[in-house]
Amino acid sequence: MSSMSKIEINDELIARYLTGDAEPEEAMALTDWLRIQDNREHFEELEMVWRKAAAMPKPEFGKAGAWQRVSATVHMPVATPVATRKFSLWPVGIAAAVLVIAASAYFLVNIQPSQPAPAMGTAATSDSFRFVELPDRSTVTLHRNSELQYPDQFARDSRHVQLTRGEAFFNVTSDASRPFVVVAGSVEIKVLGTEFNVQVQDSVVTIHVREGRVLVTSDLDSLTLTTGFTGRVRLGHITATDVPVGNLYSYATQRLVFDDAPLSEVIHDLEDSYPNTFELKNESLKNCRLTANFYKDDIDKIVNLIAETLNLSVAKNGRNFTLEGEGCR
Repeated sequence: MSSMSKIEINDELIARYLTGDAEPEEAMALTDWLRIQDNREHFEELEMVWRKAAAMPKPEFGKAGAWQRVSATVHMPVATPVATRKFSLWPVGIAAAVLVIAASAYFLVNIQPSQPAPAMGTAATSDSFRFVELPDRSTVTLHRNSELQYPDQFARDSRHVQLTRGEAFFNVTSDASRPFVVVAGSVEIKVLGTEFNVQVQDSVVTIHVREGRVLVTSDLDSLTLTTGFTGRVRLGHITATDVPVGNLYSYATQRLVFDDAPLSEVIHDLEDSYPNTFELKNESLKNCRLTANFYKDDIDKIVNLIAETLNLSVAKNGRNFTLEGEGCR
């Protein structure tokens, strides 16, 4: 039995989740709990109260004034739970009070109006790749035509970065006290410590987990992905598959594995992993097949080994390689 199955979902945990204080394991357990329609309806009722509380202006008053604000808000009228609900939780009115107090306490304790916002850094690429080390020693490898925004220093209770465009591979340093969150469009990816790839293309966000577990949340849906799974978010809906992804993130790991792969696939993966292009003089060369493993090898060495294995000639002009030979049927 997993540790998540032992976590009790109640309104107190929901309050911690909405204020950002829930542990990642609690958040993932809550995600599974929300698969039941009655549970989701109850959560949405509490979330509505939370949003009203979170919309309160940032406090700039003393403790007495703060309590007066909270006390007044607690007595707001709230919706009555649906009579047919099949689970036993606190009445919504009590939960509303807990959420409002939690929201107010969050603002009082965590928000310091006098402190300036942390300076933000931006890493961007055009026709090359870039390696970025974050303040917590997590690392990010940016693919071509990508952009990442991140603070010079992370907050004491969380680590947030934003992938504004393109593709990136994240290797996150484990820190149980500070969940790591990647924002990609309207999608939020929350992890504790893991390796995963994120791609933003048009209106679709694709996440593949190389190792560990991530919680993916959109405006309409949420889903936990584990090692080997790929999640795709389209129009707010999340789907998951465990189909092998081949050399998807070889641009970051510098490991390429080919198992009887056609040369057309080999070239595609090489162009995705290196800043080079390829040209085949004979169209039938695409049918030639290759079995080989490469790790942190120079592109010239890789191409020469492929040419030798398939009995091809190779010519190089700048970043472009031209392969020529009899081809394969």
